[in-house]
Amino acid sequence: MDPSGHKYSPSKAANYAYKWGNRRNSQYRSHIKDCTNFVSQCVYAGGKTMKKPKKKIPNGMKNTIYYWYSIKYVIPPANYRWKESSSWIGVSDFYNYWKNNRAQIIQCKTIKILNNKAKLGDIVQLNEGKGWYHSIIISKGRKENWKYAGHSNNRKANSVKNIG
Repeated sequence: MDPSGHKYSPSKAANYAYKWGNRRNSQYRSHIKDCTNFVSQCVYAGGKTMKKPKKKIPNGMKNTIYYWYSIKYVIPPANYRWKESSSWIGVSDFYNYWKNNRAQIIQCKTIKILNNKAKLGDIVQLNEGKGWYHSIIISKGRKENWKYAGHSNNRKANSVKNIG
């Protein structure tokens, strides 16, 4: 069990990523830049629990690195809306939320190092020195030949060697 008290199943997260990598799950809001929203769905499918405010959760998107959630609700007769945290959908806020919640963070300076160190179900966030700009998840493969899934440009098993 990890320090947050919630088990994470890398295989469940990776299976979700592979299943939904080329399409959108209607239980979640779809964003133009959907990469971190998708990775959050994978992490949630892997067993991490959403962290929601104890008081009323605001409609729309809340800028925060203290909570992590995405909640679908209905406005009758059949209009759907979402309550989301920026840490669920934003690359840098996701990083900061999990860093603050003691996630293990490993930095890899090259794709070759990443391909050697990664494991199934790992979240990979890209940063070129100007800040975080993309989130993906390791969905298939093996050491030195990992595949990733991601959204924005939908992928379910693209070679890590092609990240860029």
